[in-house]
Amino acid sequence: MTLSQHKPSTRFLALLLCVALVAGCATSPAFTEGQRMVESGNVEAGLARIEETLKNDPDNLEIRNYYERHKAVAVQRYLSAGDAALSRGSLEQAEASYRQAQRLAPDSVRAREGIVAVEKERNVAARVAEAQALFQAGDLDAAYAKAKEVLAESPKQREAKALARAVEEKRHRADAASPKLNAALKKSITLEFRDAPLRQVFELISKNTGLNFVFDR
Repeated sequence: MTLSQHKPSTRFLALLLCVALVAGCATSPAFTEGQRMVESGNVEAGLARIEETLKNDPDNLEIRNYYERHKAVAVQRYLSAGDAALSRGSLEQAEASYRQAQRLAPDSVRAREGIVAVEKERNVAARVAEAQALFQAGDLDAAYAKAKEVLAESPKQREAKALARAVEEKRHRADAASPKLNAALKKSITLEFRDAPLRQVFELISKNTGLNFVFDR
């Protein structure tokens, strides 16, 4: 038996090295703890723990691959949650999701754009609230102008669209009622009263003209 027969092959040595590396990762308490946290739903804290391990062992491909893969999945999940919350108007929830994504991926363009979009929606909501207050106060022209201003920037803004429609409908009803009111006001009537209560007088006027009167105390 020659000496060359007992010499380990290069492939065998490489296999032993891989096994040793895997065993080393598996027995790393910090990495194991981070995996357990990630897989139990505590993703941010788990990834932070694994990142600490990776700083101490930057050439460990198993740790790096696990960290990068799960970080990418978490970032995408937070971004999707932020988009969904923004679309339904849940601005606080949307901002929280985008900021979670940004903590894991500070250079994320989508996270940064999402936060900007949330601030824009907050500004729009404040202006719509102003327009609604003007509408309630009876200042239809100012309310309509502000609603249209919002819609010029955000054509799909639901509250602004609803407010603009409400103003248009109110104006339409007023325009439709004007000819009838004018005709009623021009109609001449002759009534005779003697010691009649004021309410009775207006009730007879209402009956003869079609006009309605509202009495307070």
